[in-house]
Amino acid sequence: MQSIIQTLTQAAFHTRLEHPEIHALQQLLAELLLDLKARHYHFTAISSASHGVVNQRADNKLAFDLPGVFGWGRQFAPPLLAEPWFSRLREAAIIVPDGDYWRSRVAVASMDGCLLLHSAHAAEDDYAVHLGPDDYRFYNWIDHYLTLHKPAVRRAVNVGCGAGGLAMVLATRLPQALVTGVDSNPLALFLASASALGNGKPQLQWQQGASLSSLPGEFDLIVANLAKLKQPYPDQSILPLSETDAESHPDTPSVATAASDDEMTRILASVEEAIARLAVRGTLLLYACVAIKHGRDALRLGVETLLEGSSLVYEYEELDPDIESDLLGAENFQQVDRIAAVVLALHKPLR
Repeated sequence: MQSIIQTLTQAAFHTRLEHPEIHALQQLLAELLLDLKARHYHFTAISSASHGVVNQRADNKLAFDLPGVFGWGRQFAPPLLAEPWFSRLREAAIIVPDGDYWRSRVAVASMDGCLLLHSAHAAEDDYAVHLGPDDYRFYNWIDHYLTLHKPAVRRAVNVGCGAGGLAMVLATRLPQALVTGVDSNPLALFLASASALGNGKPQLQWQQGASLSSLPGEFDLIVANLAKLKQPYPDQSILPLSETDAESHPDTPSVATAASDDEMTRILASVEEAIARLAVRGTLLLYACVAIKHGRDALRLGVETLLEGSSLVYEYEELDPDIESDLLGAENFQQVDRIAAVVLALHKPLR
């Protein structure tokens, strides 16, 4: 996978997809998804903590079915993958030896009838692409919002698209719209593009970048998941509206929340940038994890201040009042009461 990442970090993203090795792997993964769909594969990606607890059980060391291989990421014996899949995935280094058994280096999760490729649970490198509860929370809320409001959308963007699930949801719910997924992680874009092919959505467009500045023009719909923010990828600066994970250190929380003044300033700057790029009657849908300090939601207060006196209409909702409770014991969370999952829906009316 490292050789693939090295190729993906060179030249323009669309040029990289034309590289013979990259193109062949993309087609292989798309075919894998089609095969798994035909076998009625289904797996819900859960939190890393829950995933680890379940896999540590004595009976869960080895996989005995496909969700065990590609969902739980367990060791498996070769007969579990029928030929030609075992040989094809082995030759592409998608499955690798692990002691006396084998293990997959990619994972597959279900969302809205689609199958999504992402990094295996144990992957912790800078380019790992994770999928979990935050993605499902935001998906459920977006699905409800689009069903209720039925916005007229010609051009939509999912900034911080990660594994590409939300971009595919938008393409399904808004078939008339041009949908683009944007992410700073080239591996995320590669996996998302392979997932799009495997789910019959080749019309989706993908753009490498960590902000809206990587695309021109205005948008009728901007979707951004700010729940997971991490240090920049090599040779990149921190930019707003990127879907990433926190830098991995033993004593540092794995999920960045709006816990610091700097982080809050960055999120509010992202909101301000998105507002500037909204078309008239356009909508911004944003998801974030917010650290509530002494009963105070700084993001809500910051949004109120930012929009004071403007004609913009917004809704701010707390989806879940208590997530990531294990982070509360971390040193830099000692002033935090709880961590909440919140969504912001902002609409630009006619002038």
